[in-house]
Amino acid sequence: MSLTRHCCRQSGLVLQRVGRSGTIRPKPFFLYRAESTAHKPQSQTTEAATNIHKIDPVKAPPPSTSSLASSSSSSSSSSSEKSPSSVSTNKTAPDTSYEKPILNFDQPFDSLWKEFTDALATNRTLLDQDYILLCGRIKRDLPGDAAVEHLQRTLRAVRDNNMDPRTFKRGCNMLVHVFCAMGDVKSARLVVDGMVRSNYRPDIVTVRTLIHGIRMQEVPSSSKVAAIIDLYENLAKQNMWIFSSEHYQVLLESFVAEGDIENSKRYYMTALRRAFTIDVSLFNVMINAYRQAREPDAALSVYKAMQKRDVQPNSATYHMLLSLLKTHGKPQQYQRIYRDLQKSDVRLNASHYEAMGVSPVEALKEMHKLGVKPAVRDYNTFFSIHIKNNEFQEAKDLFDTMLKDRIEPDRTSYSIVMDSVLKDIHSPVQSVFDLYQDMLDRKLKPDVVVYTTLIQACARENKIEQAFDILKDMEAHRVNPNEYTFNALLGLLARMENGNITENIHLGNMLWKKMSSLRVTPEIRSYNNYLALLSKAVQPVSSWEPKKAYGSTLYMEPSMTPETTSMIKLYYAMKRRLQPDFISYAIMINTLVHAGHLRAAMRIYEDSRIARTVLSVSVYNTIMIALEKARDYAPIMKIWHEMKEQHVQPDWTSYSLAMEACERLEMFKSLDIIRADQRKDWDRLMDLEERREDRMHHSSSFSS
Repeated sequence: MSLTRHCCRQSGLVLQRVGRSGTIRPKPFFLYRAESTAHKPQSQTTEAATNIHKIDPVKAPPPSTSSLASSSSSSSSSSSEKSPSSVSTNKTAPDTSYEKPILNFDQPFDSLWKEFTDALATNRTLLDQDYILLCGRIKRDLPGDAAVEHLQRTLRAVRDNNMDPRTFKRGCNMLVHVFCAMGDVKSARLVVDGMVRSNYRPDIVTVRTLIHGIRMQEVPSSSKVAAIIDLYENLAKQNMWIFSSEHYQVLLESFVAEGDIENSKRYYMTALRRAFTIDVSLFNVMINAYRQAREPDAALSVYKAMQKRDVQPNSATYHMLLSLLKTHGKPQQYQRIYRDLQKSDVRLNASHYEAMGVSPVEALKEMHKLGVKPAVRDYNTFFSIHIKNNEFQEAKDLFDTMLKDRIEPDRTSYSIVMDSVLKDIHSPVQSVFDLYQDMLDRKLKPDVVVYTTLIQACARENKIEQAFDILKDMEAHRVNPNEYTFNALLGLLARMENGNITENIHLGNMLWKKMSSLRVTPEIRSYNNYLALLSKAVQPVSSWEPKKAYGSTLYMEPSMTPETTSMIKLYYAMKRRLQPDFISYAIMINTLVHAGHLRAAMRIYEDSRIARTVLSVSVYNTIMIALEKARDYAPIMKIWHEMKEQHVQPDWTSYSLAMEACERLEMFKSLDIIRADQRKDWDRLMDLEERREDRMHHSSSFSS
């Protein structure tokens, strides 16, 4: 082994042999991955990067001198992408904003990638715009590991072909974004550290993306704040932090979001001491911080600092101050801010009256009195206020007033009012479709919100065919459904009591695949609706055989049907991404118990207990009834005590099961205690029974 290779190996360097001469150089920083991937699936491969900080900078395209300059003024505080850079050859860097790409970006990704690799193999000239658009397609179209690999190969091509340094930086930013989206913040940080070592100053996109990735980690807020401060101090120490209002705004926003007001104050004061121009947005972040901390006097001090620096407040400034002062009973200061608003160039709008707690009707009168003509956006805000207060008819009446005043509603107006009509149980569903038709008559194009409201209207009357016709209409008009659209459809299928279960599950499977193809991320409600739908195909057990629920690590039993297996697999998939809620556990436990899979049900119950999720008394009863049928009485008492620890109040069934278990186990002292508790709880139990009988009576009256 050569001395060079031996020394590099000792220091942790990863070397590459390039060319026939055997020249050795460090591996480019953008090819590294962090070693720790404990939270990611095993399928995600990583390249170990021990002692990565010792590796020399990559031979990347030379950074522009403008990107290295100290940004003490507001003009230099913007991203280096906003101003042309010069390369070391003094050649003016091309303006890539309007270049027409060489590659065909209208084709599927696989074809696009083949065209790109063929172009590299044949030394075909590509433009910076080609690389930028290709990185964007990779980020959008490919899953985590594949996106990382393709971005790394693209960045290598950018470097090898000496493209514009801004293109290289934009590609690195996209790589940082992909790592953060995967939850691999360590690898994202390695990319940023590599950019710094190679004299590429991280711009606002870099900083915002990495901080967002840090905040998305499932760690305590204090750890997130510490990581953000470490990033700031590390960049500032190497003169790589851009001292601008925009950068400090991102910093303060992250502290406020984590509830760390002290660090918000600290870095706000640091920004005030700097010589750059502070934008109104940074002051607004600090006012919002004090609003969350319920410190109106401190918020007013920020307002005074704005006035001293001749920074004009905007609409958001007045909205936050009026809301804060009104809430905390500061009438004099509140009136002063309102007078300042009237004297300013900021237009009085509905949000200000909302902040002051003025009703939409009174606000409209005040606006007319002051000579302020309400705009469509004001009406939309008033609609939302009525809906928030469950004033559905008032929202519809206001919409009629809007039309009488000859103010043309926009698509948002219709979507809000349609939602209001849908939520009003006294309004016929047909009114939603009448508004939709009126919207089309005004040549307004529906968006995903409007289509989703229509599907929810169909769901209210259990019209499956009409709901799926609307989905087809969406696709015909190239409007992609979102998670709320899919939730409405899955919920409709899950609630259907009658109909073809097999056909409904087929439709549900089709929707789930469509979600995946459109890259719509399922939320907890999506999983719950899908689980509820699949549970309809699981047949209840005809007879019980005594089985021990504990003492087995089995999750799936050999006797499980394909439908039950599908539910278990879906539950696993949900657990990898999200924390199941009490509805998830209830669906799984009830279905598995009724299907006779007591061991699997108990395993799900243990998951809920570890997650400290409080279940309903009916779920506890379901498990205890199954255990009683299985003649496994000891776990009944364990569940009884766990139910009491969670402060779940037992009903008649719970008491009966617990007392029966005590008798079987000859736990007579515990039996006396439970009987005494039941006597103390008698009035509540009788009230529960009366309400249950009332519900049954109303239900039978309604059905008849």
